[in-house]
Amino acid sequence: PLVATMFNDGTGEKDILADRAGGVAEIQDKMVEGLPCQILEDGNLVTLGKFPPLGASRKERSEQLMAGAIFQRWLVDVGDDVQVETPIAEIKTIEGGTIIKKSYSTGKVVERQPLVDGQKLDEVLPEGDNEALIVVREDGKLRPVVIEDGEEPVMKGTGAEFVEWKKQVGDKVKEGDPIASMKDATGAPTEAVAPRDGVVTSTVEGLKPGDKLDEVLESEELATIGDKLRPLEVGPMQQAVHVPEEGLVFIEWEKLVGETVLPGEVIATAETGMGDPVNITGMKQGVVVKEQDLKKYDVIDSLVPESQSMDNQMAQVIAVIDDKLPPLEAGEGESKETFKQGMVFKEWKVEVGDNVTRGDPIAVVELEGIASTLPAQTSGLVTAKQEGLKPGTVLSEDPGVIATIGDKFRPLSVLYAEMPHNA
Repeated sequence: PLVATMFNDGTGEKDILADRAGGVAEIQDKMVEGLPCQILEDGNLVTLGKFPPLGASRKERSEQLMAGAIFQRWLVDVGDDVQVETPIAEIKTIEGGTIIKKSYSTGKVVERQPLVDGQKLDEVLPEGDNEALIVVREDGKLRPVVIEDGEEPVMKGTGAEFVEWKKQVGDKVKEGDPIASMKDATGAPTEAVAPRDGVVTSTVEGLKPGDKLDEVLESEELATIGDKLRPLEVGPMQQAVHVPEEGLVFIEWEKLVGETVLPGEVIATAETGMGDPVNITGMKQGVVVKEQDLKKYDVIDSLVPESQSMDNQMAQVIAVIDDKLPPLEAGEGESKETFKQGMVFKEWKVEVGDNVTRGDPIAVVELEGIASTLPAQTSGLVTAKQEGLKPGTVLSEDPGVIATIGDKFRPLSVLYAEMPHNA
């Protein structure tokens, strides 16, 4: 598209065209008709790209798009194939409207966040570029299992078509036990078997009955066998849920991965060898981000290894709590899908300098044909807004901050060789 028109003494008018698609991020707004182009230090008239982020100071609060969006249900599972426009999740806006989040990628779903019905996405998802709902692998294959020290792989052997799992992660097995049933190239039944005694520590996630193994597997391994379950890693700001005593028999989870918990709330129940009930609790408010694959009547000591906690003590960790869910990581050939992708900006409801009260509309946006207002998350003065946004602008990736609210106007920044105009 046409960006500017220039005049050359020898050839007359010349159109300056954009060399690629993108939004106009910056423009030499001091260039007026008649000025020679030699005054441009770098020769650039405009820059194309995403709008620069708005920086919020300590006394300001950024206003994110789709604040308060509520997760309803998944429309895809790990292992499903998706195309552009495939519905992947149902989300409700703060005003009560329903949005069907659609895929912007083609491939196979290899991971998704453990969201549950009724969760506010901005309360449980990590912030910024990490707000991915799912990860899609573009070559249509599933992620391979990782073989850790002391583990042995379960090979698919002559298997050509997957039928079903015979064992799940956390199951104890003997050498030769069937782990998965398959069909070979002739359609005859065959099995993948355990190479040793132990516990199933991982399986290829997303395998479905009828999957052609050569098409969906990156390697020959279907699962791994180890002595015990893998220890749960605990990050610096996370809280480990420890087993309170030895000899406990696991009964059931009271909270599942993805669910929110309060300090002292019961995460799981167990029993002593004498049948006395024991509640296993956490001490941190947040979201359950990891759990061991324990089943009813499992003897915890026989499955859960000890690991070093933050206080350098050895303990059995059966769950991990964090403030929010960890971000999904996309590897080579994979892409993230966020709930904000495809949002269309419609109009501003405020101007810089307006006083707003918490809940006042800041802007109108649209997603999947549903219009929604963005409410202010705090009261104060609108100190900045993303002026480059125009009606119909498609926010194809994380839109980030669109406005800031503070107590007072921002001070003017004076650059070298500039003169401030004081009131």
